[in-house]
Amino acid sequence: MIYEFKLFRNMSNKKYHHAYEKERLKGFWQITIAGIILALLVGAVFVVVNAQGEDNNAKLVKEPDIKVASADNATNDNDCIKENLLVYEDGKWVEKEIIYPWSNCFDLKNSEKFDGFAYENAEKLNVEELKKEAKEKLLSLEINKMKEQERILNISALIKRIKETNNFIEGMNKKEIFRFVFREVVVEDVAKKIENLGSYGGLAINEDEGLVFVYLSNKKDKEKVKEILKPHVHKGANVVFLKGKYTEKQLLEQKRNIREINISNVATLTASLSLNGIIIGLREINNETLNDIFTYLNIMKIPVNNIYIEKATDCEEFSRNAKYRPLFGGIKITLGNGACTQGFVARRSGESGVITAGHCGYTNVNVYQPESPEYIGKVSINSFSNNPSYVYADVAWIPTILEICSKMYENYEVIGKIDSGGWIGEQVCKGGITTGETCGQVVERHKDCLPSGSGVWRYDQTIASFYICPGDSGAAVYKKYESCGEIKVNICGVAWGTCPQWSGSGYAGAYSSISNVQKYTGSLSVSDIGWCI
Repeated sequence: MIYEFKLFRNMSNKKYHHAYEKERLKGFWQITIAGIILALLVGAVFVVVNAQGEDNNAKLVKEPDIKVASADNATNDNDCIKENLLVYEDGKWVEKEIIYPWSNCFDLKNSEKFDGFAYENAEKLNVEELKKEAKEKLLSLEINKMKEQERILNISALIKRIKETNNFIEGMNKKEIFRFVFREVVVEDVAKKIENLGSYGGLAINEDEGLVFVYLSNKKDKEKVKEILKPHVHKGANVVFLKGKYTEKQLLEQKRNIREINISNVATLTASLSLNGIIIGLREINNETLNDIFTYLNIMKIPVNNIYIEKATDCEEFSRNAKYRPLFGGIKITLGNGACTQGFVARRSGESGVITAGHCGYTNVNVYQPESPEYIGKVSINSFSNNPSYVYADVAWIPTILEICSKMYENYEVIGKIDSGGWIGEQVCKGGITTGETCGQVVERHKDCLPSGSGVWRYDQTIASFYICPGDSGAAVYKKYESCGEIKVNICGVAWGTCPQWSGSGYAGAYSSISNVQKYTGSLSVSDIGWCI
């Protein structure tokens, strides 16, 4: 099948289209002349003029021997998934093995490329000190919850929460305390500061080892990162430096430029902070498409050696079943396009409501829990209103006058939200009505996805290795902390379907981060709703 390259999405980029045609003609004549000269020199009896990319100097792509990972040839070793991507080297596209999520699969102790102070300067962990930090953090979340509710901080209520908080932390094992402090105290503090560095090119974490991986395009910023992390070294935090060619800002700009090309064969587009490059996901990989991508990249002056090609199946958007009052997260709702999952409950500007996926039902559609006639409200905000060509979140807001409470179906208490949606390497879970609770690690951020049959791109989505099926759409994605059987969670985003990160793997849940959700809903309070019995 031949994939026709239409004009750029933005007609103001018409010059790129003309430049593309010019470049193709120029390349054709260059290759033809070169072929004639070569034939004369060697006394050849024929001239190759249809250029299949055999001449590296012509910078045309050679038809690759494609062996993209599938369910049969992908490996899974301690949650490390290997995939073969195509990269451009020495004038042709070649395979390169990539491991996801690399931050949890990187053997630091045996790596010659190690650069940082992990396993070197970290002081011996003091569990009691970690407990103190954890209690202070958790208590601050509880106090903020009361303040957001505009409650009077009466002494008896505060003492009760302090006692509950202390009991929760004391019940954690050493590993869980470390994970909590590392994620909620260390990463929340250092990530924002590191992101502001001019040479910042990406960040990932390894929760179990307490590692912060940082891409830097300027090695001079290493000392700044060390200073940022220095106050947390005694908590077991360490840094690993990775040389990046590009800053995050440059990667996102490259992705925005590539978006302008209207290629029907493209299913996904990612500004990959884990690879410090751009991943283009093709439904079908063929020589013609690769040649055209190469030409367009040259026209837009985007380095082709910064591009990774993956075989991507189509993204799919997916549409606990008893009646529950009060309303909470992770239960069945029925609306315009069938059954979906009620993700989480929240308040916005004092209004109570519930969140689900936008593709489940459009504005003003009636919503029932679990089904008709149990009416709970109408969709008042939908990211797909006004027929957009792209959205940053697949989300709908449903105001309700029914009582709501800040917990999940599994009886997890919601204590807050993570606006970023989670860092690469971080473990997150989702709770949907079809597959229940499934968990995995964040493998990619800033991924653009075009679901089959939709026509609406989802920009800057987060991908995690959890399992998701139809009916799970709208499910909350959350971060868990456990103590003596009690679990508290932070909301990370809203799951809407699959957008495969590696070919053939069913474990590739796509979700919209809280920060993207709030572009449509405004600020949401998720933990100021009281405690459900």
